[in-house]
Amino acid sequence: GALCCGAAAGSEMKLLLWNIHGECFTKCGQSSSGHCDFDYPKCRDGSTSLLKVLLQGADEDPPVPPDFASIVQLGDEDFVRHGGANGLLLGQIVHTCGGQHGFGRWPFDVAVLYYDPQKWNPIGSSHGGCMERVSGSSVNNYRAYTAQAFERMGGGPMERVVV
Repeated sequence: GALCCGAAAGSEMKLLLWNIHGECFTKCGQSSSGHCDFDYPKCRDGSTSLLKVLLQGADEDPPVPPDFASIVQLGDEDFVRHGGANGLLLGQIVHTCGGQHGFGRWPFDVAVLYYDPQKWNPIGSSHGGCMERVSGSSVNNYRAYTAQAFERMGGGPMERVVV
């Protein structure tokens, strides 16, 4: 997009944050405990299709992919683990919480951080965790987060950021 307010070239950054909600990825049944999509897989298919559009930057003309995209509760195991965004050439950092009953099954949460590796290089290790205890767990097993420091390729304004 256009620069505003005297910003230096290269100082703008496109960010995406989406909390999809895990119910979107769960078929209703005995083990869903009401955390489910009654029209499964309609929500899952629609949300992952839209996510691909957003990660490509196709919500703008011309397309501008985001520098960083933080996607919470993306309970589609194939998308997360097997490269649903693979053809988009994005870097990916994932932290999961829970999952004792399988990927996406309550209690479960996942935080996924996508980044543009053509613009940003991770610095050091990522940090992630679980912020809440549910279902009588003795350890935190819900509300995932992940954080990572990055360095802009080629330097310039906002040379280092933490996302």
